[in-house]
Amino acid sequence: MAGKSILEMGEHIRSMDCRSQLGFDRIYALAAVSQLAMQAPEAHRGLEVFAQVFSVIEDLAYEAMNDINSEAEQAGRFHFDDGVKRARHQARSVFLQSQIKHHPGKRREAKSESGCLQPA
Repeated sequence: MAGKSILEMGEHIRSMDCRSQLGFDRIYALAAVSQLAMQAPEAHRGLEVFAQVFSVIEDLAYEAMNDINSEAEQAGRFHFDDGVKRARHQARSVFLQSQIKHHPGKRREAKSESGCLQPA
C-alpha cells in the first residue's frame, strides 16, 4: 500500500467518496433541471443557455475527475491513460475553436492541462 496505513487509506477512500458525491450531485442537478427545461414549449429559443449549462456540466465533471484523481495520487493509487487525456484535450480544443469561429465577438477561456485558465 505504498507505505500507507489502513487508517490513512480509509481516510483517502472517505475523501474520494465525499468528492465524488459532491461532484456528481452537482452534475445530476444541472442535468435534471436542463432536461425539464428542454421539455418546455419554448425551449428552442434558449439554445445558448443550454450550451452554457452543458459547458458548466463539462467543467463540473472535469473538476470532480481531477479532485478524485488527486486524492488517489495522494494515496499512491491512481490510473493514468495518456491516450484518453490527449483525445479529451483535442476534442475540447476543436470545440473551442468552433465556438470562436461561430461567435467571433466572444472570447472563451480554456483550462490548460494543469486546470489553470488561459485565453483560448
